[in-house]
Amino acid sequence: MSSEQPRILKSSSHSSIDFNESQPLLAQTDQNQRYDGTHDHSEDENLRTRSKISRKEASRWPTLISIIITVSLTVAILLLVFIAPSFIEEYAKQAVSIKPTKLSVDSFTSRGLKARVQADFRVDASQVPNKYLRNFGRLSTWIAKEVRSDPSKVQVFLPDYDNLHICTVTVPRIQVDIRDNRTTPLELLIDIALEDKNGIHLIANEWLEGGLDRIQVLVQATISLKSGMISLPAQPISRLLVFEGNKFPKIPRYNITRLNFNEISVPASKINGLAVDASVFIDYNQIIELDMPALGFDMLVQGCGVGNFIQLISIKTDSTHLYPRLGSSFQVKGIITELPQPLLHACPESKLSPLEILIANYVHGNDVNVFIRGSNSPSQSIPDWISEILSKIKIPLTIPSHQYHGLIRNFTISDINFSLPDLFAEPDSDEASPRLSGHLEAIADIPKEINFNVSVTQARASVDVLYKEEKFGELDLYEWQKVKCELIKEPMNPGASLRIKSNVNNAPLRITNEGIFTHIIAALLFRKETVLFQLMAMVDVQISTILGKFLIQDLPAETTVPIKL
Repeated sequence: MSSEQPRILKSSSHSSIDFNESQPLLAQTDQNQRYDGTHDHSEDENLRTRSKISRKEASRWPTLISIIITVSLTVAILLLVFIAPSFIEEYAKQAVSIKPTKLSVDSFTSRGLKARVQADFRVDASQVPNKYLRNFGRLSTWIAKEVRSDPSKVQVFLPDYDNLHICTVTVPRIQVDIRDNRTTPLELLIDIALEDKNGIHLIANEWLEGGLDRIQVLVQATISLKSGMISLPAQPISRLLVFEGNKFPKIPRYNITRLNFNEISVPASKINGLAVDASVFIDYNQIIELDMPALGFDMLVQGCGVGNFIQLISIKTDSTHLYPRLGSSFQVKGIITELPQPLLHACPESKLSPLEILIANYVHGNDVNVFIRGSNSPSQSIPDWISEILSKIKIPLTIPSHQYHGLIRNFTISDINFSLPDLFAEPDSDEASPRLSGHLEAIADIPKEINFNVSVTQARASVDVLYKEEKFGELDLYEWQKVKCELIKEPMNPGASLRIKSNVNNAPLRITNEGIFTHIIAALLFRKETVLFQLMAMVDVQISTILGKFLIQDLPAETTVPIKL
């Protein structure tokens, strides 16, 4: 009995098992009888235990792998966000390049302007010399793939000028591919609002006067970046940029290709005025494309004393389109109806008026330096801030002149009467000097730029007299001589000319070299020869125009005259 009880208990234990459709129809006992009559109990139990463990481990592997990957990505992101920014920053400095392809002014606003920027954003890891930084950057950017920023405001300061706040730049949303060897084309419309306009004109004046060849720019902004579903906290950034050498903008070169002065009728004032018409070519070497609107300027000339400027004329330019790296021409026009009185008053140090100094420099081939200053624009679409800034900026302008060596030509003296000095005259008196009389005639060419009535009313001269190319005396024509003047047109001369006539009566010849003069007397008296005097003159003329009378000094003229007794 007792030997059967365990079998009955075992059987009862099987009766408590719940079967389902997935189990076999023929149930097996927990112990299989072996052919030798013994039971396989412990080995079968161990086998079932290992089988259960294997099934549990097999079911856990996908979960563990997912957890490991998730943790790894989390750690990588944390490294990128909190630990790696310094490395990423260094990588970006060396691998990232932004090449502007087009910059243009889209429009002017009441506070500044809108600029359109086109550029190529490129990542090139080969530019990073450090192998570990290069590989780390490649991996990090491959994980992130793209980065985008929210719209941001960039503040621009000048540290060299007490942190002068120049402008605020509003940058729109930007999205770029940051993986290696990828290029992202960008096109942005940025808004630039000017801040300290007074500071801007001070710096502009310094630059235009040639006193600025280096500048530091401090850029500050708060940038919010996103990569995929990850948003990084807003990060304040600050960069100090230095512009010098080839990176510093140069003042555009210009050339005045045409300059004309014309007499016109001014109906509003019922008088004639002087119209100025010029063409200016600008060698524009910047990369910014813009439509230059019509602008107004006042032209200032140097008055008596340093820093004293006198307004000569108001001029206006026409609108023109400036293309990057290309020159452009525009027209300049203005009218003078009346000259300001300070321009006509003689300066104490020179005895000449500022206008006479200006004309003398131009006629004698010296460049004329003037300044132009902004005034009200003729265009209604120009915002007030442009006129406000330009009105406080003096732009130096050089007007190239021409050397008028042949301004006075065909200088002749006819009907010459040469008389010897009185032997009994007092020394150093007029009678103790030889005298010369005759009829003077010369032709003065009017510069081609001048297309208005000009006449000469008086003339005087300082004349050196030479014999065989050696100076021996000075002809005294220092007193003003009245002249007759007429306008003539010559077939071979495209411009106009003036024929000037005057008479010389007993002008003293001051002897400066007695030895040479002794040879001249011997040739005239004893050998009855005709000698040739070479006259080298510097002529001053008083001219009359629609704007008044002016003095032009030291016009060169020369001639050779035969002398005989």
